[in-house]
Amino acid sequence: MRQDLDYVFDSLLSDILVLHKTDGRVFENIRARVSTRAILITDVHVPIEVGDKLIRTQFNGLKDEFIVDDPGYQAVLPAHGVPAHFQVKVHRSVSKRLAHSPVAPPGVQEAQPGAERNEAPTAERRRPKELVDTCRRRLKIRSYEKFAAKVGISKDTLYAITKESRWVSDQVYELVAEFCGCKHEDLHPSGLLRRKSDRA
Repeated sequence: MRQDLDYVFDSLLSDILVLHKTDGRVFENIRARVSTRAILITDVHVPIEVGDKLIRTQFNGLKDEFIVDDPGYQAVLPAHGVPAHFQVKVHRSVSKRLAHSPVAPPGVQEAQPGAERNEAPTAERRRPKELVDTCRRRLKIRSYEKFAAKVGISKDTLYAITKESRWVSDQVYELVAEFCGCKHEDLHPSGLLRRKSDRA
């Protein structure tokens, strides 16, 4: 029975991953099974921890990046013959591939000259408000007004960022991004055309 289950588990491992540790170490050729809910890994000697990155390279050369939320270690169940394994809970790392694609996807109209369109959010994209709120909690700042004052911008400008209601200057995005520990592009509003005058 145990050998049968080992064979079943082994036959499911159709993906090869690379583990990038937060301390810089890299572990390659990890056999796994990637699904929408979790990643199955049967090699329990792999040192998977929260915050680590798992990368899968597709046949077309594109890479899927996953951030570990919970290693999900499952101990062996001798009575059922189930070997120890990981059921790793992850979320996808935000991909910038569409933002740099020179060809618009089918059905998407190109922006007019002199205007720039920020890409529509993917399911994995963190909203600017979420990034700002996370930063406020980390700094123990309760109000948006006090956070705006600490950054050195007006509360109306901060609301424009969190509500994604309009574009603000690149300098402001860079200031807020420095506090939030993110890229300034992560704070851009989704689906809004940007005019050259918005950069001022």
